[in-house]
Amino acid sequence: MNKNEFMEELKEIVEDPLFIGNSIEDLTDEAAENTWSISMGQELANDFTMEELVSFFTQVQTNRKEQIVHTSDHPMIFYAWFDWQSASLRFSLMSAFQEKLPFGSKYKTIASIEPIIVEFLQFQFHDGFPFTEIHDEVPTETEEKEKVNEPFNVYVVILSNDRETL
Repeated sequence: MNKNEFMEELKEIVEDPLFIGNSIEDLTDEAAENTWSISMGQELANDFTMEELVSFFTQVQTNRKEQIVHTSDHPMIFYAWFDWQSASLRFSLMSAFQEKLPFGSKYKTIASIEPIIVEFLQFQFHDGFPFTEIHDEVPTETEEKEKVNEPFNVYVVILSNDRETL
């Protein structure tokens, strides 16, 4: 797939409908329906700029904000992160019934998506982890525990349902 074809697929994501729950009991359904993942091979990742991906995420947030304003009686949380294990940018939305994001490990919220996009674009293993890299760099138990305990960055923004902020 070339960059233009990939950009067309991203446009489809921008327009995807949003599932908006009515209570805290709907958070599991929201997680299932409102989570997207973007991955690409190394060659394609090398063709993208941070500005292009920032523009994509701005369009997504604008679209989701419009959907929230027109169909929801409550705000939603938009959050995005780089999942290095799958070499993908991931983002999701959930109703702002609770403030804790649904992650089982430590994370750090950040106010800008740029560091996450930079981490994604600079990642060297978009085509997968070579076996030699894994085999040659087996961490010690102490190193493994330290790495697991490092929080990962999550970009978080509240998308209001207030029509005045459109």
